[in-house]
Amino acid sequence: MYSGMNLQYSKNIGEWIDEKGQVACFDLSVKTGKSSCLLIKKDIFLKFLEENKLKVFWTCLGEKQILGDSFTQKRPRV
Repeated sequence: MYSGMNLQYSKNIGEWIDEKGQVACFDLSVKTGKSSCLLIKKDIFLKFLEENKLKVFWTCLGEKQILGDSFTQKRPRV
């Protein structure tokens, strides 16, 4: 993506700029200190995908949690 979209490093940490010098994407965690995530301008991202015949595939990961003392604990039906 970096080279395909002709991105360049910004003088600001966690920011990347396009050919026009405008911020194209950035990592919000650099400014907020929260979880890392990459935000990107929708129009340039969609253009990049279309020009390169690519698609985005999202995955959702999770975990199963067991409530109670053990696997065999009987619970009343609701």
